Amino acid sequence: MARTKTRRRHVWVPIPEPHCRLGSMKFAIHMMEHANVAIAPGIGFGEEGEGYLRLALVENEHRIRQALRQMRRALSALDDEPDISDASGR
Repeated sequence: MARTKTRRRHVWVPIPEPHCRLGSMKFAIHMMEHANVAIAPGIGFGEEGEGYLRLALVENEHRIRQALRQMRRALSALDDEPDISDASGR
């Protein structure tokens, strides 16, 4: 019998320290605004999802690597910003 690879389309990841203070919604919005990457905040899947992000693996490997680079740059910029956890009312 032939074996087929099962590919996951989504992966759950914890929000990296120290950014978990933002919560999943603010963190996802920050990534959308500063990294041009859309990720699903865990809170959208219920209270137990808070502190996590759901990443969709629906692009090719090149695009996923590009998104990760953009997210890394946005995280570096976030490290340099004042605390945004209470800013903008989001």
